[in-house]
Amino acid sequence: MAELHSLLDYEPKIIIAWGESLKGKRKFTDFLMTNGFPELAALSNAINSDLEALKWLMANGYPEFAILSDAIDDEDPAIEWLKRPLRLPIHLRRRLPQGRCRHQMVRR
Repeated sequence: MAELHSLLDYEPKIIIAWGESLKGKRKFTDFLMTNGFPELAALSNAINSDLEALKWLMANGYPEFAILSDAIDDEDPAIEWLKRPLRLPIHLRRRLPQGRCRHQMVRR
C-alpha cells in the first residue's frame, strides 16, 4: 500500500515556510527545495497554476497533494476524492483518545 502524505506530517516551521511560498515569496520556495521538501515547493507552485509542478507531484509519489491542488481549483473529482473515507489496514490505524483528532494532540 502506498504511503499517504499529509500536511500534518510537517513541523510548524516548515508549514510556515510553505505558507510564505504560497504567497509567492521565492526565498521560501528555495528554502523548501534546498532543505528536503521539494514536494511542498511543488505543491505551492501547483496551487499557483504551475502544470509542471502538478505533474511532478503525480510522478514523484505525491498524488494526494496534486489532488489537493485540484480541489483548491474547485475540481469536483478531486473534491470527491478528498471526501472519501480512508480505509487503512488495522495495523496502520493510529489509536487516539475518544473525540480527539491528531492536531489536537499537539502539546502547546
